[in-house]
Amino acid sequence: MALGSKELSLYQSLLELSREPILLFSLQKGGRFRSLWWLNGAARERFRESEISKRHGADLFERLVGKRYEKGSTSKEGVRIEEILLGSEHYLAIFLAPWALEGEEEEHRRLLEQNKMAKMGEMIGAIAHQWRQPLSSIKLLAQDLLEAYRFNELTLEYLTGIKSDVSRHVDYLAETIEDFRNFYKADREKKPLELGRTIKEAIKIAEAQIQLSLIKVNLEIPSEEVWVMGYLNELKQVFLSLLSNSRDALLAKARQEGAFEMEIKISLEIDSTGTRVIFWDNGEGVKEGDEERIFERFYSSRSEQGGTGIGLYLARKILQKSFGASISLAHSRQPTIFELFFPLRS
Repeated sequence: MALGSKELSLYQSLLELSREPILLFSLQKGGRFRSLWWLNGAARERFRESEISKRHGADLFERLVGKRYEKGSTSKEGVRIEEILLGSEHYLAIFLAPWALEGEEEEHRRLLEQNKMAKMGEMIGAIAHQWRQPLSSIKLLAQDLLEAYRFNELTLEYLTGIKSDVSRHVDYLAETIEDFRNFYKADREKKPLELGRTIKEAIKIAEAQIQLSLIKVNLEIPSEEVWVMGYLNELKQVFLSLLSNSRDALLAKARQEGAFEMEIKISLEIDSTGTRVIFWDNGEGVKEGDEERIFERFYSSRSEQGGTGIGLYLARKILQKSFGASISLAHSRQPTIFELFFPLRS
């Protein structure tokens, strides 16, 4: 991009408004670093003064681009480069995504939040549907109360029944809010988690979506409690991602082949080595060749339908990092089976 000095000044003014960190570097011939020429407010907040001033920003340039720049030479995720020509002078404008150059911990936290927000978007419509029935019931009870007054039927027994019904519906609405509020809380510390109970809590969060899709869920959990150490909401995210994938696969098959009995089965199997959580569904399955790719970051076979491609990637990361556990695709289609293994030590 060739700019005049006035255009460059306007360009900088626009960049200053951006919430993306943006840096302008001047280059020698051959794409070698000369100096850090300018950076916007977001970049000044992002980088320490010592990083900016050290060797006139040379260390930052190497971190972002390398020792020299060749067209298209950076492939770092979240780093975008725009070349600028001002007379005979060459500059690089480097645009950073807010999460670019994160460490592993920061990346993990960001992906957790990103996945939570994606799940929230999926669930909002289902929650509205889930609330419609109790709200309608409360409205009918209010109308019935007025009719009872008109016909002198307001007995103590009748009012007690109305109070009980309204309280039951209100408690259900409040409980739904609390379930979602707790799910979106940040986990502060590891604690003992009972696997069967955690699976049930995840199913409860996804219940509206599952019921709306007319999917049957069979849960086979032994009476023996199974405990693991970890972060509650991270483990719920793993189970919610698997439930969401199963639901999508079932609905995709129904669209292609017509109505059938859609089913998800979840079971726990315990032996001397640890515990296996088996997720089974009779949906369309995993395409041939995608068996390992489904665990890759940002890979989604349903990107056209809004798939983010981080659900299974994040599930594997969470299980490995927080629980010392694993996830694998045990059977790819007819049925599709995912197996989670929690070794005894976890």
